Amino acid sequence: MRARGFLVAFFLAASVLLAPHASRSALAAPPVAAPTAAQTPEALVKDVYQHYLETAPDTVVGFDFTDPNVAKTYFEPVLAKLIAADAKADEPKLNFDPFIDGQDFEIKAVTYTTKLSTKTNANVVAEFENYDEKKSITFRLVRTSAGWRIADVQWGGNPQTLRLLVGGKPMR
Repeated sequence: MRARGFLVAFFLAASVLLAPHASRSALAAPPVAAPTAAQTPEALVKDVYQHYLETAPDTVVGFDFTDPNVAKTYFEPVLAKLIAADAKADEPKLNFDPFIDGQDFEIKAVTYTTKLSTKTNANVVAEFENYDEKKSITFRLVRTSAGWRIADVQWGGNPQTLRLLVGGKPMR
């Protein structure tokens, strides 16, 4: 019985001592596999929403888009850096989940509409209900050497965009 108590105390002490050295995302949720280079703009946006559709309500989504390694798999390089920098700020401006336009979610289905502007630019609109509230989120994507990446996000008819919120310059 003493040995078991010692082991419990040892592991509890080790977790307390090691926790400050672990990354925030490592403590919050398991790592997320990075997508392969998205072949289409819609494929990238669908990959984003799979994290929400495959997660039961009231559970933490294992998808920390503010982690620099995760951010670069979904966002174009400038926006990825802006998001990572904002997340480290004392008072981040991005204090909600930009993919659901809120903090909590209960999403059952998402519909996607894609409009290619050029061979290197596209818009994908994701529409869904979150807790019975209709949401429409527009993704501006660009083709990079790594595949399609999100260059900006706009929520409903709101003039504010993700890029502007985290301190970036407007898209041309």
